[in-house]
Amino acid sequence: MNITYRLAKPSDISAAAQVFSTAVNDLYERHGLADQVVQFIQPNAYYAFCLQKEPDGFWVAENETEIVGMAFSWFRGSFWFLGQLFIVPTCQEGGIGRKLLDKTLELGSQVNVTNRALITYPFNRVSTALYMRYGMYPREPIYRMVGDGAAA
Repeated sequence: MNITYRLAKPSDISAAAQVFSTAVNDLYERHGLADQVVQFIQPNAYYAFCLQKEPDGFWVAENETEIVGMAFSWFRGSFWFLGQLFIVPTCQEGGIGRKLLDKTLELGSQVNVTNRALITYPFNRVSTALYMRYGMYPREPIYRMVGDGAAA
C-alpha cells in the first residue's frame, strides 16, 4: 500500500462519509450489533460544516486515489477535540489511524493545549488503546460484560 496523507477538500466529503459507514458497520457487526447498521448519508452536511469551520483539522488517508481513512479535530482556546477517526476495515492495523491521529494533533500544537478529549465506542478496545498511548484516558469506567441475554 502506498498511503499518502493530506488535508481534506470539499470533494472528499462523500468518500469520507463512506469510510465512516463502512468502518462503523464492520465494527458493529464484529461486536454483535449488526442490527444497528449506519446508513450512508449523502450529502453529509456535518462533514461539510467541519471542513468549513476547521479546515486544518480534517485529514484523509489515500491509497493511490481511494480514500481509506479520515479524521477530524477541532481546537478552541486550550481545548482539542477529536471528532472522528475511521479507517476502512481492509486497511486497519497498518498504522494509518496512528498517522491520522498525529496529523489531527498538529492542530493547536503551537499553543498550550491543556485538555484533549474524544468520544469513542467503549467496546472498541483497539481504538481505546490507541488513544491511551497518546495520553487520552477514559474518564468513565469501561465495563465489559458477557452473558446470555435470554437469561435475564
